[in-house]
Amino acid sequence: MARHGSGRSSYCWFPTSVHILLLVSSEGHVTPPHYFSGNVNKEVYLDVLQSKVKPWIEEMAREKPYIFQQDSAPAHTSHIVQN
Repeated sequence: MARHGSGRSSYCWFPTSVHILLLVSSEGHVTPPHYFSGNVNKEVYLDVLQSKVKPWIEEMAREKPYIFQQDSAPAHTSHIVQN
């Protein structure tokens, strides 16, 4: 394998992108990682929020208030996800 900038063709050992969802609570609880297959659009993300994230948060929070933070990726900011 050639180093970047050596003038030789290089080989990529890893895929260009991997989408993983992992949740960590303020008390140290961690979900198993959820690996997305393919692109993450708003429908895929919403499905994972409803089927994995919300049940886990409700179990960990046990009726205590909580804050869910995410970055500004397009799937996170779409209208159907925000409502």
